[in-house]
Amino acid sequence: MFRIGSIFIPVTDLEKASKWYEKKLGVKKIDRWEDGVGFCFPSGSTQLALIQVDNRQSAEFILKDKEKNPYFNFIVDDIGEAYEYLNTNGKKRQK
Repeated sequence: MFRIGSIFIPVTDLEKASKWYEKKLGVKKIDRWEDGVGFCFPSGSTQLALIQVDNRQSAEFILKDKEKNPYFNFIVDDIGEAYEYLNTNGKKRQK
């Protein structure tokens, strides 16, 4: 009956983050508003929204044993391929 509709991610530089998510994750922009941008993934129904904030926000919470846990994660078919793709694209950007 229920499913996740959207994940909201706070970012301090909306333009830079939007470009990164489009390039690195292949999401497609579907909406834009004053302080945010909405995206959809090529497959699946969950949407992603980047929300402009003034200060950095934590992307994780602390468990009682002080272990960190993220609020969300991304699923990939081949983690090695995804790692190589992100690693290679990151190196090109740094030049």
